[in-house]
Amino acid sequence: MKAEPAVQPISPPEPDLTPRQMIQRARELIPYLRAHGPAMERDRRISEEVNRRMIESGFYRIIQPRIFGGYEFDLYTYAETILELSRGDSSVGWVVGFNAGHAFQAAQLPLAGQVEVFGPDGDFRAPLIASPSGEGRETAGGYVISGRWNYNSGGEVSNWLGVGVTVPATDPSDPPDVRICFIRDTDYETVDNWHVLGMRGTGSKQAVVKELFVPTERTLSWTRLTQHFESPGHHVHTNPFYRTPAQTILGIEISAVVTGVARAAIDAFMEYAERKTSAFPPFLPLKQERRTQESLGRALARYEAARACLFALVDRQMRRCEVVRRQGRFTSEETMMDVALAQQVASLCVDTVNILYDAAGTSGAREGSLLERVYRDISMIRTHYYLDHRRTAESLGALWFGLTPPTPF
Repeated sequence: MKAEPAVQPISPPEPDLTPRQMIQRARELIPYLRAHGPAMERDRRISEEVNRRMIESGFYRIIQPRIFGGYEFDLYTYAETILELSRGDSSVGWVVGFNAGHAFQAAQLPLAGQVEVFGPDGDFRAPLIASPSGEGRETAGGYVISGRWNYNSGGEVSNWLGVGVTVPATDPSDPPDVRICFIRDTDYETVDNWHVLGMRGTGSKQAVVKELFVPTERTLSWTRLTQHFESPGHHVHTNPFYRTPAQTILGIEISAVVTGVARAAIDAFMEYAERKTSAFPPFLPLKQERRTQESLGRALARYEAARACLFALVDRQMRRCEVVRRQGRFTSEETMMDVALAQQVASLCVDTVNILYDAAGTSGAREGSLLERVYRDISMIRTHYYLDHRRTAESLGALWFGLTPPTPF
């Protein structure tokens, strides 16, 4: 049995940085991100320049453990920061939000694995594809994996990738395990298959791996983490946050992004209504038309409801830190409800964008306008597997009846 490695604490780049300053940085970058957005959409990836700004601003380290060079801020700071980045650019918010959020999953690894992935300076940027699109076989000291994983969001500006693999159980009568394996950016081939309606700047291309050895310490059982709320990393950190349910973190990641995208639609519509005039006499500014005012009012109500639901989800997760301190357990019913709440956030945000897009008319749909792009982006996000509300409703209803749900989400 390997001895646990000695951990030399890594100081974050700005030890005195505060949550308020982090959020303000994101807010101030909105014009910058909107200016770079069209080029990143055209290139179908986050640019090196923009990614460098994200790294220098510390956004990837928001919830990363302090001992490994992160800021270890709370989820409120994370959600507000990612909301503002997504308001500036949907793709940047998605890539930074997910890659930063996956520090939570990396913190579930055994200590030796965390030391390796966070590295000597704490620079950790990793998409994570939990869907077990690959296969793994256990071998001495680890697993040999192969597979193809779609939706490697931000892979070209990341240095790690988490992929899900199915590993057969030792006993053939037992179900297989799903393991997350963290691999380096040099360990996989990228296939450019990201030709889609929206969210083009995420560069969510396919990652391909053939017969790659991954040491055990860089893997964790997704099955045990999400169904039994157990992981090797639970013994590494004193902050109870890292022992709260992983499913909810994913829901907060998506919810923060879509809420920011909806806010961008409000920005775009208000600017449009200020400069656009009615097509008929007396040619008043569009903002003075009652239909325009009514559309904005309906959209604002939905946006505020989505935002309230997002932070209710954050609050639910943060209050679970007390459950951890009391050595309490979590239930599948409560985590399934979190998934349903995240889906409600997305639904409200889609409604927000649709109302404004319809109210803007043909001019608002002109190629290159912010509203047109936001409409395409949120139409793409709503297709994410996590947001299938019919599947989740069926599973949630089954759980409340005391039955076995058909799927874990």
